[in-house]
Amino acid sequence: MSKIDILAFLAATLTGSLKEHTLTIDITDAKEEIAPFVVAIDHGNFGEKPNVDVLEIDVFGADGKPSKLRPTASQRDQAWEFFLQAKKNKTTPKDAAAPEYKENKNGTVPVEFIHSINGYSKGEKAGFLPKEVTRLLNLKPPVIKVLNQ
Repeated sequence: MSKIDILAFLAATLTGSLKEHTLTIDITDAKEEIAPFVVAIDHGNFGEKPNVDVLEIDVFGADGKPSKLRPTASQRDQAWEFFLQAKKNKTTPKDAAAPEYKENKNGTVPVEFIHSINGYSKGEKAGFLPKEVTRLLNLKPPVIKVLNQ
C-alpha cells in the first residue's frame, strides 16, 4: 500500500484529533488493519504498550456514519511493535549529520545576512557557530548565506 493510499484511507476513516495529528513516524509499510492504531499510538505518546481500551478510536464506517473501533489484542501488539520499530528506524534532524562548513580559526562560520533579523541588517557579515548557521539556514526563508564555501 502506497503512502498516498494509507493517508487517503486514514483521512477517510479517522475523525477528531487523530485526523489532524501530524505523524512523527513513517507508516507507509503499516498494514491497513493496524494503521489507525499506529496513528493512535503515535498521537498518545505512550511510554509503554497501551491497553486496547485506550486505543479505541472514532472512525467513519463504510456507511459514512461515525462509529467506534477498538483493536484486538493482536492488532494492538502489531501496531505497538510497528510503532517501536518505525521510531527506532526514524532519522531525526538530531540524528542527521550536520553539514560541514568551512570554519574560521576561531571556529565560526562566516555568513552574510540576506534579510534583516534580530538586529542584523541585510548585507551585514558575521561569524556564527556551525549549529547556529544550520538553524538560520533552516528558517523559511533563509536569512543568511554562507561565505567562502
